[in-house]
Amino acid sequence: MDVQAQRKRLIEGNRGITAFMKLLRQLAIIDERIHGHMERMSLSGHGLGSDNLSDVLVLDTETFYTVAQDALDVAGLFLTQTELKALRRDPAFKMICNIRSHRVRHAYNKPDGNPYSGYGYGPAYGPILKAGSDGVKDEGYLQHSAAFWSLLERHGILLPTSPSQPIVAPDLMERFIGRAPF
Repeated sequence: MDVQAQRKRLIEGNRGITAFMKLLRQLAIIDERIHGHMERMSLSGHGLGSDNLSDVLVLDTETFYTVAQDALDVAGLFLTQTELKALRRDPAFKMICNIRSHRVRHAYNKPDGNPYSGYGYGPAYGPILKAGSDGVKDEGYLQHSAAFWSLLERHGILLPTSPSQPIVAPDLMERFIGRAPF
């Protein structure tokens, strides 16, 4: 389906804004869960915690990157070509997409995917998927999460606010509901 057809389908019945806001709420839930896992790890006194806690932390971290890219994809449908090009050139956008494409579990069977399923963790940076597996320095989830929300603000998608209560920028909201041109 081409971009125009996707936009039209998402504008009808306010599906686009509903989908986008749902993704943002899911990201806030995931973020709260990851912080909760990190708190339990620090209280356990056993570093990475139990295998179960570690697996849940990795699962939620992978989910963050997947949902973040989905949110960027939906928002991108409602940006002008110039705005979309600027968004895609942003290092934070590239970082989210790169991690989603190369470090989230689905990537193990891709030609340049990495089957290493381990992760790193530290209270100052949070979880790092497939830590050390590709030799790329990774700032960790805490930095990436902050960079994602900042990316949305820098590109006029969200107003400066708390990730737990995101507010879509008025101009973009008008596009989402079909009242403003692209």
